[in-house]
Formats: sequence, structure tokens, C-alpha cells
Amino acid sequence: MTRNPDDLYSFVASHYYATGEGSTISLLITRAYPRHDDYESPPEVIYSEGKTHIDPGVIKIGPGFRAIREFAEVFGSFIARGAELYNYESFMAKYGHHLPDYIKKNLTADDQPGNLNYFSQIHLNFS
Repeated sequence: MTRNPDDLYSFVASHYYATGEGSTISLLITRAYPRHDDYESPPEVIYSEGKTHIDPGVIKIGPGFRAIREFAEVFGSFIARGAELYNYESFMAKYGHHLPDYIKKNLTADDQPGNLNYFSQIHLNFS
């Protein structure tokens, strides 16, 4: 059964271009896992009545914000100013030709990896 990539991943891209500076395309595909500080109440394992229960905690910061934060950490705050979140279909339509086949296959495979983190940046200047 193929899972929907939108259920697992956040897709972020920025296309910066300026006359004389060229064009820079920066891409990030991430699970955008929460960090400890992203929880209002952190997850915990509870033992009661001889059984183990997992309390998933309460997250106060959504995956979109976490993905943009990760994008800024990878590419810097200047490039992150133009960062946009995409769903899988719109990201692939606009930037899919920049991705290696291996990454494309893993995004839609029946046996998707537990974690896939991909980033790339290409800069072109013809002046």
C-alpha cells in the first residue's frame, strides 16, 4: 500500500534570483520531527496496572513551521526569506526535475523509509 507523501513529509523550496547575481534554487524534503522545545507537554511512557502506555504529548509547533526552521538552518536566513511550503504534487510539478530518481522513488514507494531528509541547492549565474 503506497502512503501519501503529504502525510509524512514537508516540502520547502526557495527560488532566489537577481540581475547580476544569478539564480539559486534551494530544496528541502523533511519529516520535520518535533524537538523537545516544540512540545507543550512532552511524550512519556506511563506504567500502570502492569501495562505500558505511551502518552504522545502535545505539540505546540506544527510541521510547516518546523520545516521552515530547518530550511533556515540548512540554507541560512537570507535564502529562507523566500521559502515556501508545498504539497507533494505542486512541489513535484515545479521542482521534481531537480530531484534524483532515487529520491522520487522513495517518496512514493510501498516501503517508504522511516526517515527521509533531502536537501539540495543549485546556483547559476551567466553574467
